[in-house]
Amino acid sequence: MWRTITLPCFALGLCATVLGQALRTTFTPFVPGVDVHTSYQLYGGAPFPSNGLIVYTRDSVVLIDTGWGSKATRQVLKHLDGKPVAACIATHFHADRTGGIPVLRKKGIPCWGTAYTRELAIARGEAPPDARLPNDTTFTIDGVRFTVFYPGAGHAPDNIVVWLPDQHVLHGGCFIKSTEARTLGNIADADLSAWPMAIDRVRKRFPATPHVVPGHQAWGGPELLDHTLQLLRTR
Repeated sequence: MWRTITLPCFALGLCATVLGQALRTTFTPFVPGVDVHTSYQLYGGAPFPSNGLIVYTRDSVVLIDTGWGSKATRQVLKHLDGKPVAACIATHFHADRTGGIPVLRKKGIPCWGTAYTRELAIARGEAPPDARLPNDTTFTIDGVRFTVFYPGAGHAPDNIVVWLPDQHVLHGGCFIKSTEARTLGNIADADLSAWPMAIDRVRKRFPATPHVVPGHQAWGGPELLDHTLQLLRTR
């Protein structure tokens, strides 16, 4: 089907059955036209969630971030039950955002990211996005608008956010922390001094953000940006 794309430029004693259920990717309706896909990896013996988006357009689906690895990404595609996937947008180079790219590539599904994300993925041995997105751009796929914005370094040097202006949804990836988070999580590649300024740029660029999806744990509203700043101030 033709698609129109316009671009301006647990505890250790868990039994195997329970473990398998815990690691199964889940799908949650979020707002009309947008679902959250959540996949899991084990940390400290317990499953830890990673969120991405499924955006339904007129004739296709757009993924924001892959599942957390190949298995999870295959589960996402199975859930879509044959719906054509126009593209996936990776919000930074870490494996919880890009780990399913080889699965998508085998299906002929392109994954887009910034040139910096592609560069870092290649340098770190992660699967790189296929195409390069500008750092700040709005484009339309099958009648649905997407805005990609690079606010500067934070959780990772290349982290971007994706704004859905029609659905008023901001996908922050790991750049934005859930209010469930008690720490900043993985900061191996973080720029802790630049991160607060990057949060401020997101606030100014998208002042009305009623729906915010973080890379991990529960989603909410603009209070997630406040919480991320608080974690940075008290680290």
